[in-house]
Amino acid sequence: MERDYATRIYQLKEQLTYRPGDAGLRLELARVYYDFTRSGLLDPSLEDYYWEMTLAQLFEAMRFESSRQDMVVDLARLLQMRQMYQEAELIVEDVLRKEPAHLEARLLLLECLTERAQLEGDSSLLQQARKRALESAWAVKLQKRHPLFNVVQYWFGRSHA
Repeated sequence: MERDYATRIYQLKEQLTYRPGDAGLRLELARVYYDFTRSGLLDPSLEDYYWEMTLAQLFEAMRFESSRQDMVVDLARLLQMRQMYQEAELIVEDVLRKEPAHLEARLLLLECLTERAQLEGDSSLLQQARKRALESAWAVKLQKRHPLFNVVQYWFGRSHA
């Protein structure tokens, strides 16, 4: 499997030499780097290096397509996964100032607040998350089949998921 990751990284880097401004390629390379860090195949001493490579490619993609808020939310999601909740919250808040109805950003903010509350043992963060969910109820119109339906219903106090 390590060879598969190495081969894919090499292929993407090779393609980037011919198309350095291709944000899609950079996002794909960032995903491969990130998957490699989470695969369990890396020596722990290399995890930080691949984390930095993931961020570098994501930042480059954002530089070439600065208007894509989904990439900014991807960055916030990566920070959340590394338990950098406050940084992720700041990024998501910026996205929400630009696109108030961005559903993924709203839900990520709720996740960050909830996880930080659990980590820090701060129930006021849970109250803040609940308040934010109730304030943004107008932006969330999901059908019952949507995978996030139960999460949204929980946050709006309509069930005990």
